[in-house]
Amino acid sequence: MTACGGFEALLHVVRSQGSVSIEFVETPVLATAGRPAVFQIVTTANIFSTTWTSPGGDVIATWTSAGPVVNIGDYEGRVTLTATRFTIDPSQLRDVGNYSVRMSPSQNTGLLPNTGFVELRVFDAVAGVSLAMTPDVAVEGSSLSMRCSWAAGTQTSVAWRRGDKVLSTGGRITVSGGTLSINPARRDDTGEYSCTVSNPVSAQTTRASVTVYCESQLHVFLLQKRDQGALR
Repeated sequence: MTACGGFEALLHVVRSQGSVSIEFVETPVLATAGRPAVFQIVTTANIFSTTWTSPGGDVIATWTSAGPVVNIGDYEGRVTLTATRFTIDPSQLRDVGNYSVRMSPSQNTGLLPNTGFVELRVFDAVAGVSLAMTPDVAVEGSSLSMRCSWAAGTQTSVAWRRGDKVLSTGGRITVSGGTLSINPARRDDTGEYSCTVSNPVSAQTTRASVTVYCESQLHVFLLQKRDQGALR
């Protein structure tokens, strides 16, 4: 495992005595549904053939020095292949699972064939994130609730913040997935709140400015809102 620029790149090596080495540049392979899923292999041997097998045990495609042979089925029209690169484009949610690759080196290498395994995970990208507050006007001493929702995205998680501070359950604050509750609300709860919905391939953030009023402030605020409405 190596680290570079704050990101960790996993490099898994499958080796056996006298066999060709198989190194997966990325494992598991993460893909966004509708976009390419790319399986990349690094090997130092001259390759005679490469065969990829689906999670269900069916041969998807074989590459040889004479060129690739792609089988039909669920992957028809979506697979491209070289000796060290296997691409499913576009990827689909149903493509997830453990794939295997059988690599046979050229005879002059003196190495034996070897098999490697790699998992594919496919996600719908997060989209359409929105934030709503209940009630519309927050009053000191009453409860305040914010609901984060999203139109698309699979295997998501939600993170709440007030400014730069991460919010979690404790004291007056309750965080439960897409819902943030403050009970009772105080005037010092005023600020900018955000929710970030994410999964391993995407993230989207929305923000809302929240003001918590005391009773006297609320009366003035409501009068201002009424006057603004009358002006329209």
